Amino acid sequence: MRYSILIIELFAAAVLFAAGGCDSLLKVSRKQTTAPKKLSSESLYQGFEPKKVKILPLTGFQKSGNGSVGVEKIVLYVSLLDGFDCQIKAPSIFRFEAYERVPRSPTLKGERVTIWPDIDLTMASSNNEYWKKFLRAYKFQLDFEPEANKNYVLQVTAFYPRGKILTDNIILNSGK
Repeated sequence: MRYSILIIELFAAAVLFAAGGCDSLLKVSRKQTTAPKKLSSESLYQGFEPKKVKILPLTGFQKSGNGSVGVEKIVLYVSLLDGFDCQIKAPSIFRFEAYERVPRSPTLKGERVTIWPDIDLTMASSNNEYWKKFLRAYKFQLDFEPEANKNYVLQVTAFYPRGKILTDNIILNSGK
C-alpha cells in the first residue's frame, strides 16, 4: 500500500513538473520567433569591405628566361583583408612603386626608383585575371632589373571606389 501511494505521488510530481516545464519552454520559443529589428543595407556590408592591404611573404625577384639570360621580374602577391581579417576579393586600382632602401633610417624609403602603370581591377574580367583562388590573393608580375646586392622597398597602394586608400611595404633584396 505504501509503495502504491509513493508511486502515485511520484507520478503526480512528474506530471506537474512536465506541465510547468512545457509552459516555460513555450514562452522561450515565442520570444525566439519575433523578427529581428530592421538593418540598413549599408550597415550589413560595413565589416566586409577592405580594411587592409598586405604583401604576402611569397613576394620576391624571379628570373624569366634560361639561366643567367633573361629579364628579372618581381612576382608580387597581394592580399586584401576585411574587418574580420579574412582575405577577400574586391574591386580596386593597384599602384606599385619601388624605392631605394635607406639603411639605419626611420623612413626606410629613399629615392623612388620606378613606378609602374596603375592596374585597374574594378571590372570583373580584369579582377579575375589576377586573382588566385588557392591563395585568396592577387598575383602580379612587374618587370624590374635590380642592381646587384641592393635592397629596395616595394610599396603597394590600393584605391577603392569609395575613396579609401590602403598601403603596405615590403623590403626586397636583389642578392645577385
